[in-house]
Amino acid sequence: MITLINPIPIYTTILNHIDTSKMLEIINLYDDKSKHPDQWFSDDLSHVPQLHSLPEFEELNKALKTHIQSYMQELMTDKTHKYNIHIQKSWGVRVQEHCGGEVESVAPHRHPNGHLSLVFYLDVDEEYGSDLYFGEMHECLNHLPFPNSDDYSTYIKPKNKQLIIFPSHLEHTVVINPNTRPRVKPLERSRYSISYDIMITSDTPVEATVLDPTHWKKL
Repeated sequence: MITLINPIPIYTTILNHIDTSKMLEIINLYDDKSKHPDQWFSDDLSHVPQLHSLPEFEELNKALKTHIQSYMQELMTDKTHKYNIHIQKSWGVRVQEHCGGEVESVAPHRHPNGHLSLVFYLDVDEEYGSDLYFGEMHECLNHLPFPNSDDYSTYIKPKNKQLIIFPSHLEHTVVINPNTRPRVKPLERSRYSISYDIMITSDTPVEATVLDPTHWKKL
């Protein structure tokens, strides 16, 4: 019998009430002004306004706060202490998926500048699109001297208006899930998403917790 030890909590929900039309317009506007290749775009690499600072994203910001608080409440041992939630960074992403299932590479990466990270999917192909893949949580299996199953890794098939929250230091990427059925139709479309990096702070000193930036001094 195999027992899974220390699973990593990943939060998912659907935000059906969020209107994504204006968000898509803004990401396409930034995309048109950028010099990125046609296959992909990320305004994390561009000098553009942070998406969370724009009025078109305020409804999403408010919803995110509620769900981040729910995620934290499930994990916190001291549920009485008040923590502050800061949107530290936000950016839009367009990735082109091609016929046959190939996807422009989103290399394995982490977000070391945040405590929590999240992705909100604006427009995806729910049946044939690529998955968000969390493989590092069982990375030790890669060091075994024999081929082994990746059944212990986690694939999440994105849905439109889906929100996913996870620890920022958890490595993730975008891949085709080899366990899903073969594609039966050609695919040539873009997938749109928004990513946020979140910082958690405290107004009062707590061990191993970041103090609120109002206490900081820039040198």
